[in-house]
Amino acid sequence: MVAQNNIVPHISHRDAVYSLYPERKQFKKKSPCGQPECNWFRWYDHPELLFVDTSPEWDARHLFIDRDKFIDGLKNLEKAGVITKYKQAGSTVLYKVNKNPDDLQ
Repeated sequence: MVAQNNIVPHISHRDAVYSLYPERKQFKKKSPCGQPECNWFRWYDHPELLFVDTSPEWDARHLFIDRDKFIDGLKNLEKAGVITKYKQAGSTVLYKVNKNPDDLQ
């Protein structure tokens, strides 16, 4: 599983949990945001699930980035087919990870 910074410590099998790191990614073609550079995320390995809480109560200490860019990055991953929304309860969302975000050029 991959999760945002403030969620990782609450997951029991921490050896199987990876942190979600925001970044800006360059795209030569098929940009999910329609620009050459998009808000994006990276993580290690090939986890099966992504677990995030999109609550407006979280800030850069929890998300490693401001909330608007965090949400934008998630939308870009969805548009690019990296993740697919599996379940949502309030502001908490569980996504199925289809591929590693580094696999896209």
